[in-house]
Amino acid sequence: MRKNNAILISIIILAVIIGVFGQDFAYFLNWISDDLEPVYNLTVLTVISVSLFLIAILMTCFQYIRGKIGTKQLGLFMFLSLIVGLVISGWSIFVLAMWWG
Repeated sequence: MRKNNAILISIIILAVIIGVFGQDFAYFLNWISDDLEPVYNLTVLTVISVSLFLIAILMTCFQYIRGKIGTKQLGLFMFLSLIVGLVISGWSIFVLAMWWG
């Protein structure tokens, strides 16, 4: 059970980091390699961040169905995935939209 919780928390934290600092990561990836424009890097990072939140929601549902997490943990992980995910994903998509013009 601890392993499942650690994986879910890690996925959520990684999604938040990528979502909040995606713009900086896009510039960093452009600094490493000039092959792609930063806007394309930011697009990929935004898709990854949103996908990680969706994966966290699906993993939470599957773990609850299998009985590996309880109702209290289900509420916590769904809150983190949905509420925090909506805020961070909304911010990421807003920043991406500003970059695309």
